[in-house]
Amino acid sequence: QDLTWDFGLIPATGAIGDRVWSDANGNGVQDAGEPGVPGVPVELFRQTPTGPVSAGTTTTDGNGEYLFTGLPA
Repeated sequence: QDLTWDFGLIPATGAIGDRVWSDANGNGVQDAGEPGVPGVPVELFRQTPTGPVSAGTTTTDGNGEYLFTGLPA
């Protein structure tokens, strides 16, 4: 076995994101024209055999959008 060979294999990663918005008409649907909410803290959890563990935190941007990147596939 020769472990000096490098085939450039890079583990696959994923991302999770969305948008926090103000539901102006209260219908539970993100309708056109409903504004995003900036500055909302968002925490991502991953499930482990012993329960959920924080996998990162972020804050929504000026448009209410957030994105977690570099997550294991």
